Amino acid sequence: MYELLIKLISFLGQNGDLKCQNWRETAKFIMLVDQWFDLFNSSVVSDTKQSKNGYSSSAEQLLVLSEMITFMQSSLISNNKKLLPFQKGVIINCKSLQSLYKCLSEMYGVKYILTKNLNQDVFEHFFGMIRQTGAGHCYPCSDFKNRQEP
Repeated sequence: MYELLIKLISFLGQNGDLKCQNWRETAKFIMLVDQWFDLFNSSVVSDTKQSKNGYSSSAEQLLVLSEMITFMQSSLISNNKKLLPFQKGVIINCKSLQSLYKCLSEMYGVKYILTKNLNQDVFEHFFGMIRQTGAGHCYPCSDFKNRQEP
């Protein structure tokens, strides 16, 4: 998705049309974030865009995780002297995915993980359905069990 933006930044930077001098770093950062999000949102085993493949601890996937960890650990935002919560969360997610895959592959012979299944979208959808059945109520009440279909 961001390939066009990266190409545009590179084209304009090489032609001297950008005022900023760090356009290479900007393009590299956008590519890293794009690959990282693809890696954590994989829904197919194999895709033409390699970063969208199911997680299998491939060399490219490990490189993306390693680069994102390094970037988060080395980036202090504004005047903060410590990492911000989102930075710690990104690092934990990267390390946890590696550990989860290692455990599942060793114990159960899992070949890949479709990382899209590791998020809370299913629960959000479920509670959204409960709220819909509750008419004007914004939050599910304690009797939400009665609202489910058996």
